[in-house]
Amino acid sequence: MNSSKLNLGDTLSGNFTLFIDDKIVKEYTKQLEIKLGKEQYLPNFDQYLVNRKVKSNLEVKLSFPKNYEIEELGGKKAKVVIEEIKVKHTTHDKHEEHNKNEHVHNTRITELEKEVADLKAKLFEKDHKMLIQEYAFKEKLESIQSKAKEKLEAEQAHMHQKLKNEKNEIKKYALQSFFEDFIEPFNNLLAATNAGISSDNEVVKNYCYGFSIVVKQFTNLLEENGALIIQPEIGQEFNPEKEEVIDFVKDETKANNTIIRVVRLGLSIDSRLVKPAGVVVVKND
Repeated sequence: MNSSKLNLGDTLSGNFTLFIDDKIVKEYTKQLEIKLGKEQYLPNFDQYLVNRKVKSNLEVKLSFPKNYEIEELGGKKAKVVIEEIKVKHTTHDKHEEHNKNEHVHNTRITELEKEVADLKAKLFEKDHKMLIQEYAFKEKLESIQSKAKEKLEAEQAHMHQKLKNEKNEIKKYALQSFFEDFIEPFNNLLAATNAGISSDNEVVKNYCYGFSIVVKQFTNLLEENGALIIQPEIGQEFNPEKEEVIDFVKDETKANNTIIRVVRLGLSIDSRLVKPAGVVVVKND
């Protein structure tokens, strides 16, 4: 047995002083004689002395676990100073000493393993919280990006529609002047065509049938560009929103404001009147 080291079963006497945060704890500051392995000073304290070199003074630094048997010391860091040490070595066989030392060693290993497990559990909990926060952040970021994308697409769609509407309006106003000038010769062509179709001359009539096809083509072209021919019907009541009176005639067989002749066709662009149709209506005194 190496007598220069402390072993289980040795008797140690001296002045014990316990420091917590550099302050003396009087309750555990006293002159004591303890037998290593009996835990006569503090629970689980002897393991910090076993295998230490024998000196006149020793200083032991330790941390008490939170669930320490002495509740007021739990979770605190401490220092024990032992002065004027005297040691009586106990003689026992090497096998017993080895077993006791191994027990102390195993106990310490178990405590260290528990501390490591506690640290791993805390680290896992911290990592788990960080993962949750990271997921929440990503989810919020994706939501913001999605809303921003939707808003941008809505703005683009609105701007596209606005430009389209403005383009259509410009087109309408540009065509309006043309249609105003076009409707007069178109009416003349239509009147001549209708008159020719009613002619007794077959040659004229055939020519005018061909002209009627051209008139139809013009009508289709106007409609494709948003224009609508206003063609009043004889016998219908005069509509001041689309027609204007060219002349009045007296006809007691018909009601006032009845259309009896269409002088010219009118024209509108998307419900906006460009040129009213000219009509002759009945007006009885």
